[in-house]
Amino acid sequence: MHSPIVRPSEGIYGVAPITPLVRNIYLAFLSLFALVVFFGPMIVGEGLSSWTLAGLGLSNLVVVGLLAVPFLRNDWREGWLNPLVLFSAVTFVNVLAKRSGLMLLGLHEHEIIYKEADQLTLLVVYDHFLEALSMVMIYAGYLVFKNIGVPRIAAQRKVAVLPIALVVIAISFVSLVIYVDFSGSFIDHVQNLALNRASKQFITEDIGWLGVLATIGMQAHLGLLFLLAFRPKITLNPIFYILLFTALGVILISTGKRSSIIYPLVMMGLVWTGVNGKLPYIRALLGIAVCIFLVGFLGAVRGQLMSEKLGQNLREQQEGGPLVTMRHALDEMSIRVGSYSSRLSILESVPHDVPLQYGYTYLGWVARPIPRAIWPGKPTGTDSYVARTFFGVNWGIPAGGVGEAYWNFHIPGVLVVFFVFGVFKRWWRNLFIENPGNPGLLVLYVLTMFIMGAPSDTQFTQWLFAMGPALVILYLLGGLRFSGRGRLGPLQ
Repeated sequence: MHSPIVRPSEGIYGVAPITPLVRNIYLAFLSLFALVVFFGPMIVGEGLSSWTLAGLGLSNLVVVGLLAVPFLRNDWREGWLNPLVLFSAVTFVNVLAKRSGLMLLGLHEHEIIYKEADQLTLLVVYDHFLEALSMVMIYAGYLVFKNIGVPRIAAQRKVAVLPIALVVIAISFVSLVIYVDFSGSFIDHVQNLALNRASKQFITEDIGWLGVLATIGMQAHLGLLFLLAFRPKITLNPIFYILLFTALGVILISTGKRSSIIYPLVMMGLVWTGVNGKLPYIRALLGIAVCIFLVGFLGAVRGQLMSEKLGQNLREQQEGGPLVTMRHALDEMSIRVGSYSSRLSILESVPHDVPLQYGYTYLGWVARPIPRAIWPGKPTGTDSYVARTFFGVNWGIPAGGVGEAYWNFHIPGVLVVFFVFGVFKRWWRNLFIENPGNPGLLVLYVLTMFIMGAPSDTQFTQWLFAMGPALVILYLLGGLRFSGRGRLGPLQ
């Protein structure tokens, strides 16, 4: 039996239509940003040749232009919940927030690559074109395997979801208490979070246990995702907001990362959108404003904990005016994203100085669920391997999806890995569409689409640690009963 073709305009469960107005606004904003990063390097770039600046602008244009591709169609059945639409929107936000400085100014220095600014920036150009190639392969993998078969999952029986949400938050809170105890006191714990991971390892001498405890604390929001999926009207109950702020507090104190509380809020918004069949644009804008405020406020707090130079830096920016402030922000983004980029280190060193891995780092993906107590010699994570190989340090440095694929199989690795990743997105999309009205599956779908933004060890690990407890919760809700195998009919 084939699922009926459902148009976004019908506004049913699991469909969040993209209105023509919002679609055009997004494309217009994307076009404006593309023009800025295309011409910007030649206007604000300093210390680079005109050819280098032109190449940087062109590579910027290609990357941003490809982000517009999913929005060139206006008939996606899932609307905002379409995998390619989510990929485009999330990637654009990350590019805007993290890579704007690098795109406009280029790269003038790197922690371990000792080359002139022109050579470093051309390495960034190469990185951008590989990024563009990876996006093309995601789109290709997604569009080629349209009718891939998926299992049918029976609807969940009615279960009290609220107690399960309370248990999840309680477990996360207990892990946080143990985590804080490692640092000696709450104040010491907060100060340790303001330091980098190397400093925390030096202080605690037990980063492995800290990682486990922090990971458990990071899952405090999972129960709330299921609560929203099964009981969407819970948002009218004050109890929900008490649980929400408690969960966000546990997550923030467990990780010390500003993004750690923003991501759960976005996922809750996507679950609410899927259940109600619409995206509340006014609430979404208010949520974005709150997130921006939280990022700024928490960043200032963290900066004060990390350095006493914060006040001096702020005074210098105030005295210099808005242009100095903007230039300082762009410089900081360029340094953070480029100067410590492991991906650029991989592109520079592989395969001439560092050999190809031929799939070795992906072996760690398979071994990830197996405890080291059972397999003491299992491969370490890619992040740790990258840090030791390229930076000579003992903590993790993410390679990213492109970097990991390139390190294993060079350019063919980028082609194959990201094509398979596109098929992976299509399979989840078909599973979601073939099982309409399934709240538990909606949560798994949102977790997968949002966390697995790229085929990298870092994001796979985060997805695995989220999906494990999520599947346990779904089992408790009676939602892991399969009722056969389906195959979709003609798909868009």
